[in-house]
Amino acid sequence: MALPLSAIKAVLSSDELHVGLEDVVFDFALEWAHAKYPNLGERREILGSHIVPAIRFSSMSTHKLRAVFECEDIDPSLASKLVARAFIVNAEEAELKHCVAECAYKLPPLKVIQLAESLAKCLVFLDLRQEQCAALFPTGYMKSQVFYLSGNAFYLRVQCNKNDESSSHSFGLYLGIGERLDTVFTQYTFAYRLKPSRRFRTTGMLEYQFVKGQTSEYGFANLFKTPWTSFIAGDSPHFLNGLLHLRAEVAINTQ
Repeated sequence: MALPLSAIKAVLSSDELHVGLEDVVFDFALEWAHAKYPNLGERREILGSHIVPAIRFSSMSTHKLRAVFECEDIDPSLASKLVARAFIVNAEEAELKHCVAECAYKLPPLKVIQLAESLAKCLVFLDLRQEQCAALFPTGYMKSQVFYLSGNAFYLRVQCNKNDESSSHSFGLYLGIGERLDTVFTQYTFAYRLKPSRRFRTTGMLEYQFVKGQTSEYGFANLFKTPWTSFIAGDSPHFLNGLLHLRAEVAINTQ
C-alpha cells in the first residue's frame, strides 16, 4: 500500500493485469486510497480524478456495481454515471452478440439494475425492434416483463395511441403496477437514445400515486412529441441498428 499515485495508475491501466472480475481491482483501489488518503474529501478527489478512469466498471459484477453506487468514497453523481454507463456498455455488447437472433418473447424482456436498496430505486432498460414497434399500429400495445422494487411488481407498457381529434397517432410509454394492497408513491423519468449522438435524452420527472387495490398505468401518450409516421420512418433518429432503446429510472418515495 506504499505505492505512489503514479504507480497505482500505471498498474490499474495495464493491459497485463489479469483478474477474473474488475471487482478485485476496485476493492484494491479503495484499500489503497484509504491507506494513503484518510481525509474523505481528498480521497474522493484522488479517486474521481485519477483512479476511477483506470477502472473497467463494465467488467464488474452487478453486486459490485451496486456497491459502487452506494460507496461514500466516490461522489454520488459520479457513481451514478459510472454505474449507468457500465450497464449500457454491457447491454450494447449483448446487443451485438445477439443482433441477428430473432426473439420469441411474448413479453419484451427487461434489463434491470437496482441502484440502492435504501432508496428503493432502479434503472430499467427496454429494447424494441423496429418491426415490433411498427406492428403496434394503429392501436396496439405491448407490456414488458415485470420487475420488482420494494416488493412491488412494475412493468413498462408501450402503445400506439390515436388522437381522436386529429386522427393522428403517436408512441406512448407508461409505467404500470399490478394490483397492490398498499398505496405506492413513485417518482420516475423515461429516456430514449437518439442518433447521431447515441446518447439518452431524458424526459421530465413524473410523480404518481398508485392507489391500493387498483391496477393502473401512467406516462406519456406521445413520448417523442412527434407523429407516428415520423417516429417509425426509415430515417427515424429513434432506431439505432434497428433497435429502439428505452430507459426508465424508477424510485419509490417512502416519505
